[in-house]
Amino acid sequence: MDRSGRRRYTDCEWDLPDGRVIVLEVDGAFHDDAMQGVLDRRRHRRLTTSRRIVVQCSAWEIRHEPAEVMEDLVALGVPLLAGRVRTHVPITTRSALDEAGGGYWATP
Repeated sequence: MDRSGRRRYTDCEWDLPDGRVIVLEVDGAFHDDAMQGVLDRRRHRRLTTSRRIVVQCSAWEIRHEPAEVMEDLVALGVPLLAGRVRTHVPITTRSALDEAGGGYWATP
């Protein structure tokens, strides 16, 4: 839910032990449109609170630099599974990456 109580769907979320929530939004080519960018920024502002952090990356980064994205998430407190980064893990549900024409990526 955003600050106004509107239900919002995000790409990935992690509830951290300290009560913060890290949100990862994966932006495909559709998000490069100028008006879509305005709408995305407004949406992210409304999702962000003092305890909820919204982080963006591109679908290209997920496909080509997943370890770098995960490194940034770990720096924000997202825990690793068994002390290692897992990338390119197939998932069975549709994701934002499907729309961007990319493969699948999931984190533990």
